[in-house]
Amino acid sequence: MNMPVYARSFPGVPEQVAEARHWVDSVLTTAVRISLVPDDTVATAVLLVSELSTNAVLHSDGVKDDGRFTVSLTLTPGALTARVIDGGASTGRPFTLDVGPDAGPDPGPDAENGRGLRLALHFADELGTLPGECGTYFRLVWEGSDGIDGRRASVDQG
Repeated sequence: MNMPVYARSFPGVPEQVAEARHWVDSVLTTAVRISLVPDDTVATAVLLVSELSTNAVLHSDGVKDDGRFTVSLTLTPGALTARVIDGGASTGRPFTLDVGPDAGPDPGPDAENGRGLRLALHFADELGTLPGECGTYFRLVWEGSDGIDGRRASVDQG
């Protein structure tokens, strides 16, 4: 059985994060209509794609200077895997997700940023960096899918 895979590339500018959000919402709303994805999963996926796309635009050398980022969605029975692929980490070394208890203090209540990966970790069943590619991914699993119940969160530190 072929699993649906959807992908779209966006210019690496902040305004395009909204376009990525709208595209994900459109694709997954169609999937809801044919009973592939629960309604609440769509909202979570839109939020997480927004956060990871924002990070790609703001922090990756690969999307600066007329670069692009790509969002892909893969639907399997009971699960959605989304990937946000960019051109590389701005630090010149592999990007790691450091959002665990040792990630440092939470941003203050008036901070304008610094919460995105913590938010993604909270809502995603899996969250990590893409092995062999520059970017991040998350996976959402819904109850009753292949015997999987309950939420599992893991961070790929590599």
